[in-house]
Amino acid sequence: VSKMTKEFSDKFLEFLNNTGSPYHSVDETIKILKGSGFVKLDDNEEIKKGGKYYITLNYSTILAFKVGEEFDLEDERSMVVITGSHTDSPCLRVRPSSITCNEGYTQLSVSTYGGGLWHTWFDRGLGIAGKVVDNACNEYLIKIKRPICAIPNLAIHLTTSEERSSFVYDKEKHLQPIISKTDTNDKYGEQLLSLPRSLLDEICREINVQPQNISSFDLCLMDSVDSRYVGINDEFIDSPRLDNLGGVFSCFTALIDASESNSSDLLISVAFDHEEVGSVSFSGAHSDFLKQSLKLILAGLENSNLNKSTPKGVVNANRNSDLEFCKIMKRSIFLSVDMAHSIHPNYPERHQSKHKPSPNNGIVIKTNFNQAYTTDCTTRTFLKTIANNFNIKTQDFLVKNSSPCGSTIGPIVASNLGIRTADIGACMLAMHSCREFMYYSDIYDLQNFIKVFYMTWSKVKLESKLLE
Repeated sequence: VSKMTKEFSDKFLEFLNNTGSPYHSVDETIKILKGSGFVKLDDNEEIKKGGKYYITLNYSTILAFKVGEEFDLEDERSMVVITGSHTDSPCLRVRPSSITCNEGYTQLSVSTYGGGLWHTWFDRGLGIAGKVVDNACNEYLIKIKRPICAIPNLAIHLTTSEERSSFVYDKEKHLQPIISKTDTNDKYGEQLLSLPRSLLDEICREINVQPQNISSFDLCLMDSVDSRYVGINDEFIDSPRLDNLGGVFSCFTALIDASESNSSDLLISVAFDHEEVGSVSFSGAHSDFLKQSLKLILAGLENSNLNKSTPKGVVNANRNSDLEFCKIMKRSIFLSVDMAHSIHPNYPERHQSKHKPSPNNGIVIKTNFNQAYTTDCTTRTFLKTIANNFNIKTQDFLVKNSSPCGSTIGPIVASNLGIRTADIGACMLAMHSCREFMYYSDIYDLQNFIKVFYMTWSKVKLESKLLE
């Protein structure tokens, strides 16, 4: 085991422990980017060759990019290399009217977000993370990591025979966590914001805002136990939100590393919100955020070049930005990075017999002929060629004909941009559980592949002869 692999895994756990909501995922990503010289792209910021920038949307979606020193929109050797991931994970979210009082208990009223394995949220201490907005429309990040609530199970002695044979629960009735005993003497929390008084008080202390000045919130429940190593050899990661903060962390750290080596391309990483609920939002992959950001970047570079070579007030009438955009998309690539299903030792029959990814055995290339994943025979060859050049192992995943298949942002971006796309990931178990499970070195292998993909995609593409 290399020291580098373990150090990278340790940093990944630190990243996980500092998150808890899409907003915190973006906030932690920004800290990493700033530490490597990336700056926020303001409206009046000039985009320069060699520059490193980031953009956020709703503070839950983020895009970062590095412009190669030799990047030239008109040069066919210059390409756009993009990786994509998502900042959200299935969770329980606090409703706008969130106080429920039953049988002497005060409970938080919550809604399910995404397709979670909700039975795994029972009998855990749950913290809270998200965003709060005051009456002046100022936004604040809030995170209370200690276990402020829990969803206790029903005792076995009180269950029916049907409930004992299979875990039966009503998502509306049985997923509402207990936060305290009901305080019948004070209702100001309910009057102000429909939050339990004790929770409202703690939120206000954290952000230094008076209760009467709080207007609204978006709060996610989260497991209060830190991400950690488990197993007799401490070789597995047991953590919330591996799907898909594994993708986010790998993509953005790979972008940082590759930006020191690739001088001819435009390197981009984007992490969207709302993937777990279909991506149809202004900050999701179905929006035109990525396309408009690309056009903004390319136009900014073009304007920068014009300012250096053209007299003030003179416009190059022969330029067709839409045509140039289409041309560069045709020779560029989008790599969708999301987690992948490892073979499960207790359920091996759930995998297709020839497509059984396993831990510590390479990155996973995902294929689905019905286009739930975007990898085709050409992009698979590109991926394997790059991996072989750097002695990185790969393995293939494809679901059985009798099994449903999840999807990613890959097909969405491919159809929106008209860009060649592929889907990859790292092996994990218990996807969409409150706590998920993966081999510690797989996150390093994923990041290492993305890094060399950024560095060498254009070379491999230029050496290919495609039927185009």
